[in-house]
Amino acid sequence: MSRPVRLSRRSLLTGSAATLGALGAAAAGLSPGAAEAAALPSDVSRAIVDSTTTRFTPASFGDWSYHKALYLYGQYLVYKRTGEARYLDFIKAWVDRFVTDSGSTSKFNSLDSMRPAQLLPCSAAGSARSTGP
Repeated sequence: MSRPVRLSRRSLLTGSAATLGALGAAAAGLSPGAAEAAALPSDVSRAIVDSTTTRFTPASFGDWSYHKALYLYGQYLVYKRTGEARYLDFIKAWVDRFVTDSGSTSKFNSLDSMRPAQLLPCSAAGSARSTGP
């Protein structure tokens, strides 16, 4: 019989990768040694973005919506941290599906439509940076 996983209150509150891995292993009934083998990657945010961009293209990622844009803003933050251009390219391609060359869109039909609009400066800033001297 395996012994219970002991986690500190601080690690639970901060949601560290090691804590999440240990909780997942405990929920799966793995022994403490197997819990180490089931640990999350060292850069969980990058792993999530890589998984998402592998499973979806910008064309299949979904419509102009709050929850998609919230995820894409997180992907933008991963791009800012890593400098991985393909992360920004994905965001720009998704935005380009909905915004015309003149900068207009017909997708504003609720307050939730504002979240995707917050990606516009992100993709414009990335464009300026990638084409600058």
